[in-house]
Amino acid sequence: MTTISKISKRAVMIRAWKIYRRGNYSKNFGECLSRAWWVEKETQKALLEEYYWEHPEARPETLGDRIRRENREKGIPEPVFTRDLRGKFSFI
Repeated sequence: MTTISKISKRAVMIRAWKIYRRGNYSKNFGECLSRAWWVEKETQKALLEEYYWEHPEARPETLGDRIRRENREKGIPEPVFTRDLRGKFSFI
């Protein structure tokens, strides 16, 4: 199951207008609009993260998770990374 969250353009415009009217962020409406988009995106990210903490089974599988799962099914061990005395990484 994939969860897609949409950001309402109306909500963004209302937030941008409030930021602009307050006048303490910027005198330029374009900057206020950028700020409003950023706030809305961060809010959606936080809500989605909160949802995934409550429903971990619904979290989409990442590419790294898929590769690790497929390697486990094939019997391929996960690589172990070590660091030598000079600080170079190598894997076993």
